[in-house]
Amino acid sequence: MSALDNLLGPRRNGDQPVSDEAPRTLLLGDDMLLHLQEDQTAERVTLYSVLGRVPRDARLLERDEPWWCALDEVTHDGARAMLCVDHIDGDIFLVHEAPRARLDRVAFGEWLSVHAHRHLHWRALLANRQPEA
Repeated sequence: MSALDNLLGPRRNGDQPVSDEAPRTLLLGDDMLLHLQEDQTAERVTLYSVLGRVPRDARLLERDEPWWCALDEVTHDGARAMLCVDHIDGDIFLVHEAPRARLDRVAFGEWLSVHAHRHLHWRALLANRQPEA
């Protein structure tokens, strides 16, 4: 059983189990979708959300791979945080990764709360960004 199954319960579609490879999605509030994915090989859990989208003419979309920037928003040892811009559709992601062994129910709840707070913060920053002259 995966760490996410232990924390959230096993996934099922009716009587059929669902693959562990597909992300799990949680809705917070009316419009914040948090996606969780576990890499059992690397023993890490990734939590991500979409903050918005860069304009179609942005230079970040001219790349051959996603753009990312590490953030100093680490909550515990072995964790990391980053902003990522998908080079194909321009989606801006807030991503947090953590070792799955560190995610008990309390730590998991705190992790979700921290991510949600940061999501709102970054979304507000991006919404208030002034166009360059």
